[in-house]
Amino acid sequence: MTEPPDGELAAAVGARVKSLREERGLSQRALALRLEVSSSTIAKYEAGVHTPPLSVLVRLAAVLDVSLDQLAGRGALAPVTDPRLISCLREIAAMDERSRELVTVTLEGMAQAYQILRDRRRTPGPAAVQPTGAST
Repeated sequence: MTEPPDGELAAAVGARVKSLREERGLSQRALALRLEVSSSTIAKYEAGVHTPPLSVLVRLAAVLDVSLDQLAGRGALAPVTDPRLISCLREIAAMDERSRELVTVTLEGMAQAYQILRDRRRTPGPAAVQPTGAST
């Protein structure tokens, strides 16, 4: 697997740091205090101007509660922690290949349908046109 050039890596890590920091409700200053660096250093990391050294990456991952791979955008961000979901996934994993494929395709369809419905709720539709003389 080829690695991205240093500039691209710095930009990717910076974008992930910013995204994860904001998801956790941390300001640049708060993150800087936890890492014992300056706010301007955090700003430079997030802008992709500088790549954090390994020692800072390790601390960043710990503070943001992600793995180094996740920090670099290489791993899943949300581990499954719901016991019911874990149980269902174990049952699916134990199925024969054909059944597992059927369930997987069904789940993918349900996830896509959910995303479509969610997006529709976010996008306002055309205003309903009232017939002339109609009252509401």
